[in-house]
Amino acid sequence: MVGSLRRMVVVVCTATLSASTAHGETAADKVLITQVVKQQYELFGKRDAVGYGKLFTKDGTFISMPGLKIDGRRDITDANAKFFAFMNVDKTRMTYKPARIKFIGPNTAIVYSAWSGLWTSDDTHEQSGYLTMVLCKQAGEWKINSATNAANAMGAKDFDLVDYDPADPRWSGKAK
Repeated sequence: MVGSLRRMVVVVCTATLSASTAHGETAADKVLITQVVKQQYELFGKRDAVGYGKLFTKDGTFISMPGLKIDGRRDITDANAKFFAFMNVDKTRMTYKPARIKFIGPNTAIVYSAWSGLWTSDDTHEQSGYLTMVLCKQAGEWKINSATNAANAMGAKDFDLVDYDPADPRWSGKAK
């Protein structure tokens, strides 16, 4: 009984591992997704609302740091054109850390990216944050279907995503 249970566990784990790598994750897809992420930051930094909007699916959604929800490529383009008018062009220099890509299907990936370098006209300090995007492959092209921006609340100058570690005091609410 124990032997057959072990074999069953090995088969289930092997099938799970095989399925997790069979999501269509290819080197070419990673390169294409990385290019979309790069374009997203470049176009945002250049205040190119039309180019930025084209990176999204027609029914895409964007949620800004203050929690403004924008649905559809046309409204994403329009809302960003309005936001870009408030950017401090002289100070804004968008930079980002290498994206973390997680494939969840042959045509779907989640991308996590830390960014910095944003200044608006009334800012007293540089803004930085984290962008989470769901990308979908449509007709051979990767497009952003959903993006949510979150502020770097810790305010660290050189920051990245912080993986969960129960021993890290930042996870207990005790870190200053």
